[in-house]
Amino acid sequence: MPLPDSEEEEEDWPEETEIESDAGDQERQEEERRANNVATGARFGRLAPAAVLSLPSRTERVQRAKEQIASICQDIVADPENSLGLLRRLQTFTLAELPSPDVNAPAVPNDPLIRKLALLSLLSIFTDIVPSYRIRGLTEKEQAEKVSQMVARTREWEQGLVIVYKAYLGELEGAAKANNEMSDTAVRCLCTLLTDLTHFNFHTNIMSVVVARISRRSWDSNSELCRESIVRVFREDVTGQASLELVRLLNRMIKERKFRVRPNVLSTLLSLRLKTELGRPVDRREEQEKEGKGRDRDRDKGKKKGKKDKTYLSNKQRKALQETREIQKEMAEAEAQVDVEERDKTHTETLKLLFVLYFSILKSSPSAQNRLLPEALAGVSAFAHLINIDFFRDLLETLKKIARDADGEGDTEGGVTEEKEGEVRIGGAESELARKCRTKLLCVVTAFQLLTGQGEALNIDLAEFINQLYALLPVLGFVIPLEVDTVPLSTKATADNHNTKSAPPPSSVPSVTALLFRALHLLFLPSWHTSGTSSSHPPSRVLAFAKRLLALTLLLPPAPAIRTLEFLRQLRARESKLDGLFEEAEEGGDGVWRGEVDDPALANGAAARGWEVAWLAEKGEEKVREKARELVVWRRT
Repeated sequence: MPLPDSEEEEEDWPEETEIESDAGDQERQEEERRANNVATGARFGRLAPAAVLSLPSRTERVQRAKEQIASICQDIVADPENSLGLLRRLQTFTLAELPSPDVNAPAVPNDPLIRKLALLSLLSIFTDIVPSYRIRGLTEKEQAEKVSQMVARTREWEQGLVIVYKAYLGELEGAAKANNEMSDTAVRCLCTLLTDLTHFNFHTNIMSVVVARISRRSWDSNSELCRESIVRVFREDVTGQASLELVRLLNRMIKERKFRVRPNVLSTLLSLRLKTELGRPVDRREEQEKEGKGRDRDRDKGKKKGKKDKTYLSNKQRKALQETREIQKEMAEAEAQVDVEERDKTHTETLKLLFVLYFSILKSSPSAQNRLLPEALAGVSAFAHLINIDFFRDLLETLKKIARDADGEGDTEGGVTEEKEGEVRIGGAESELARKCRTKLLCVVTAFQLLTGQGEALNIDLAEFINQLYALLPVLGFVIPLEVDTVPLSTKATADNHNTKSAPPPSSVPSVTALLFRALHLLFLPSWHTSGTSSSHPPSRVLAFAKRLLALTLLLPPAPAIRTLEFLRQLRARESKLDGLFEEAEEGGDGVWRGEVDDPALANGAAARGWEVAWLAEKGEEKVREKARELVVWRRT
C-alpha cells in the first residue's frame, strides 16, 4: 500500500507544479502586457503617461506632461520612420481617460490642458512628417509576398502612421462635436489639417466635420474659421479634386437643410478657381506646346555654348539617343495632356454641381430666396461665361420673374431671420426697400453679365431689365445715403469663447452702390467694346439715364456723388450727344422733359437740361465741385 500512495503523491506533485506554473505565466504575461502598453508602460526611459496623470499635484502633472511631450516631439522629428512607438505614446496624451497601471483601479482622467497640448503637438508633428502622397492599404497578396527589409520597414511605418492618424482624427471629431472646452482647439486642428494635408488620407472625413460645423444656425469664431479654411482650399486647389469633394458636400448639406444656412456659407463658392482655369483645352495645349518649344530653344542655346565639352558619339549612338529623346518627349506630352483632361473633367463636374445648386435656389420657395438669393445671383453672374448658351433664355426668364416678384417678397417663416441676426439693417420699411433694390440690381447685373462674351451671339432684348434699372434710380437716392452711413453690426460683435454668438461677417455680395455702377458700366461702358459701339443705344435712352443720374447726384453723399460724376464724364467722352445736356441754356429741345416716366424711351431726354451739374459746381462739397466743373460747358459771350 505505501507504494501506491507514494506513486499517487509522485503523480499529484507534478500536476500542482504545472498549475502553479500556469498561474505564474498568466501573471507574468499580464504584467508584461501592461508594461508594454503605451499608456501604462514606462518605456523609452520615460514615465508612463498613466503614471504622469496619477501624480497628486496638478502643477506637477502638467509640468511632467509638458516635458515628456516636448521630448517625444523632438525625438519623432529627428527620426520619424523609427519613432512609431513614440507617436503612439504621444497620441495617448490626447485621450480623455487612460487605463490605470493598477488592474483594479479605475481609469485615470486626463487634464484638458494636457490634452490641448498633445493635440496641438500632434498637429505640428503630422504636418511635418506626413508624406506628400496618400497611403493605401495593403492587399492580402502584398502582405503575403516577401520583400526586402527596407520595404517591410517602410510599409510598417506607413500603415502605423495611418492608424495613429485615424485615431487622432477620431479624437478631434469627438472633441469638436462635444461643444466643450476642447472644441476650439479641435476645430483649429481640423481646419489646419484641411488646408495643409488636403492630399492625405481621410481628407473627406475632415471636410465633412468642417462643413457640418458651418451648417449650424448659431455662428461663432469657430464657424468663421471653418469658412475661411474652405475658402483657402478653393483658392489653393490646383487639381480641382478637393474643390469637387467640398462642393459636393456643401451642395448636399444645403439641400438637406432646405436652404436654411447662412448666406456667407454659399458665398464661399465664389472663391472657386473655375473662372480662370476652366477654358478650352485646345488653348492650354497650344500654350504647353509653346512652352515646350521655348525650353527646347533654351536647351539648344546651352548646347551651343558648351560645344567644347561636347562628347562625340558615333552615328549609331546618335541615332539611338535621338530616338530616346523623342520617346521621352512624347511621354511627357501624353502625361501633361492626361493631367489637363483630368482637371477639365473635374472642373466640369464641379461646375454642374454649382449651377444645380444656384438654379435650385432661384426656383425655390420665397423664404429660401430671401436668405440666399443675393449670393446665388452673385454666383451666377461670376460664372456666367461658363454657362451653356442653351440655358440663357430660361435663366433670363427666371431673372425677370424674380425681379417682378421683388416688390412682394417677404419672409413668411417664423422665428429669427438671417437679416435680424447680423446683416446690415437700415431700419424698418427702409431696410425692406434696400433689400428689394439689391435683389432687382442683382437680377439686372446678372442679365447684363450673361449677354457678354458668348451671350452676344443671342438676339435677346434686354429692354425690361434696362427699364427696371432706370426706374430704380430715384429710389436709390433714399437707399444709398443710409447704406453709406450705416455701420455693419458685425464689426461691433466679438466672440470671446465658444458659447458667444457673433454676427457673421458682411456678405460677399456687393453693396447697392457697387451693384448700381456695375450695371451702368455693363450697359453703357463695357470694357470689350471699342469707341463708338455704345451708339447702339438710342439717344433718348442715353440722355434720359444721364438726366436721372444728375438728379440722383443731388441726394448722394460725397463719395458716391463723385463716382456718379466720373461715370458721366466717361460716358460723355464716348457719347457726343450728351454735350447738349451740359450746355448753359434755359430750355432744351422740342417738347417737355418727363422725369416722372419710368421708361427712358418715353421720357423725352432730348428736352432735358443738366442744371444739377451747374448747381453742384457752385454749391457742392469741395471735391464734388471740382468733379462737377469738369462736366460744365460754359458759353461766355
